[in-house]
Amino acid sequence: MKFGLPPIIGTYLFPLLAPQLLQANLLNRMQPVEQGSQRLLSLVSTGSIDFAFIGILDEVKDPNLVVNYFANSTFKIIVSKNHPLAHRTQPLYFKDLASYPFIALTNSFTHNKAFSRLETINAIHPTRIFHTDDIQIVKKLVAQNVGISFITAIALQPDDDLIALDLADKGVPEFKIGLAYRESFPPAPALLDLIISFHPWSN
Repeated sequence: MKFGLPPIIGTYLFPLLAPQLLQANLLNRMQPVEQGSQRLLSLVSTGSIDFAFIGILDEVKDPNLVVNYFANSTFKIIVSKNHPLAHRTQPLYFKDLASYPFIALTNSFTHNKAFSRLETINAIHPTRIFHTDDIQIVKKLVAQNVGISFITAIALQPDDDLIALDLADKGVPEFKIGLAYRESFPPAPALLDLIISFHPWSN
């Protein structure tokens, strides 16, 4: 089975699910295709892959696709422990970030779309001083106080040496995590049942 695996879900969520897939004798039948979520949706729609894990902001409206959402994650502002925002006690709004330089993920990530949406709503455009496809580089640069960033909480680990801050704005997008497949070609029932009953935040 060819299946889509976006970078962040592949790094932080799929390893939590893999032991259950192995126990169900499914893991050895799965061949990952690693791309961004939007590209993976196209590959599922055309039949190039059988199904895909996706992380998106909005409901998928392709009538040929079914998406079972099984988790969501908030977006956080991350800063170093030495950053002026690290010990902020007042609510943090996106407009408060206008003067801070950002380390950003590239356009292949849903993060970029979420960040652009907040820019449009608030009519401010913070400077993005560096772009990368590597979430680990983002976190390391932030930890070194090179800039701040905007990432989903799923990508944060206890040993990251970072401070994660919530945005108090209304309407901050959520990172919806789901399994997408063609309505005419659903995954095997055992696989589908296992994935949609998966609750990653309880691990």
